[in-house]
Amino acid sequence: MRVFISWSGPRSRAVAMLLREWLPLVLNAVVPFMSSEDIPQGSQWLSTLNDELSQAAFAIVCVTPENQGASWLNFEAGAIAKAVGETRVCPLLLGIGSAEVRAPLSIFQMANATEDDVLKLIKSINSQLTTRLSDERLVKIFQKWWPELETGIGAAVATQAEPIPAPRNEEDLTRETLLAVREQTRLLSQIAASVLPAPAVVEEKQALMRFEVGDSVVHPKWGEGKVLRLIEGGPETLISIEFPNIGEKLLMPKYATLAKVRAVPAPRRAGFRDARLRVREIASESPKSLGKDVDPG
Repeated sequence: MRVFISWSGPRSRAVAMLLREWLPLVLNAVVPFMSSEDIPQGSQWLSTLNDELSQAAFAIVCVTPENQGASWLNFEAGAIAKAVGETRVCPLLLGIGSAEVRAPLSIFQMANATEDDVLKLIKSINSQLTTRLSDERLVKIFQKWWPELETGIGAAVATQAEPIPAPRNEEDLTRETLLAVREQTRLLSQIAASVLPAPAVVEEKQALMRFEVGDSVVHPKWGEGKVLRLIEGGPETLISIEFPNIGEKLLMPKYATLAKVRAVPAPRRAGFRDARLRVREIASESPKSLGKDVDPG
């Protein structure tokens, strides 16, 4: 039977390594798994870990005061509990009382690192084995090997613990959230500036341009269209434009990049009146400006 040993932090890891070596001495049918020791180098670490979490029939979670809030520790405990049930997940308390353990680890049946509680833990694992040891034989084997585990746990717990992170107050969290929002706003503004014209330029450009029903306009994406109607009365004027290949679109001229299509005036055709004006101009010019072939008389 596979037993998953979960740990986080130096003291927790030291006890996990002890259990990895000690459990098979008491229960030969148990195959312990510890992520830092039993995943071969070069293998896909996360895939192997997920496989072990799904195959484990029991889990021991090594809990210390400094690691009970560790995300990974809680994830492993929750993954195994989901697969095999809460009764097969046991937090082993190392230098911490059961009243100090917070959720979600507090929902499991916990065991202190004492002889009585560890024996109960071993009996729980034994009850899940296909070939179980009798209580008498199990107790005899346990008593033989318990002193070795007790000494190792005592030495591990006695080492200097990592400092427990101080809880963050509401003011710090609010300040961090505000800074994150400001940074996100700044990045979004940079992105918008790189792909869109500056709002002030668009506003000024559109403010100088008045649209009327029937105007032909050009949009950079939808091409040429015709103004169908103007919708006023709100904070912003809206324009309804019919684009031949798209259909009707409702736009805000303050932000939409629109340009009027101005008709090119047709060239004037010279008529009888233009001819008479030209005759008068010639008649009024001096003989010197007309050349040698003009009769001055």
